[in-house]
Amino acid sequence: MARLIAVVVLGFLLYQGYKHGLPWLEARLGSSGDQMTSDESDEAVHCVELARQASTTLADSIRQFSQPPVNQQEWTSAFISVSSDIGSAESACACPGDACDRAAAAVSELRDLSLSFDGIARGEARGMGNPARALERAQELLDEAEHLVGG
Repeated sequence: MARLIAVVVLGFLLYQGYKHGLPWLEARLGSSGDQMTSDESDEAVHCVELARQASTTLADSIRQFSQPPVNQQEWTSAFISVSSDIGSAESACACPGDACDRAAAAVSELRDLSLSFDGIARGEARGMGNPARALERAQELLDEAEHLVGG
C-alpha cells in the first residue's frame, strides 16, 4: 500500500513538473519557438538594410537642402528618391519579430521627418522639431534592430 501511494505521489509530481515546471523553465531559458527561422532572419536583415538606406538618403537630402534657397526641382527629385526608399523599407519591415518592429518604428520616424522637411523645403510650413534628434532616434532604433538580427 505504501508503495502504491509513493508511485501515485511520484506520478503526480512528475505531471506537475511537466505541466508547470517545463513552461516556466522554457520561459526562463528562452524556448526554441522564440528563435527566428532562417527565412524570418533573412527578412529582418533585409528590412534593417533598407531602413538604413532610407535613413542615409533622408539625412543626405536634409543636409543638401537645409540652406535656403531650395531649388524646387532638385528637391522634388530628392524627395521622390527619399519617399521611394522609405516605401521600400516600409514594405520590407512588415515582417514578424522584434527586429522588424524596431526597424518599422524607425522608418515611421523617417517618414514623419521627411514629410515635415518637405513642407519646409516647399515653403508650405515653418519650423519643425529637432531633425537631428529625430534622425538620431531612428538610428538608435535601427541599431537595436541590427543587434537583434546579429549585425
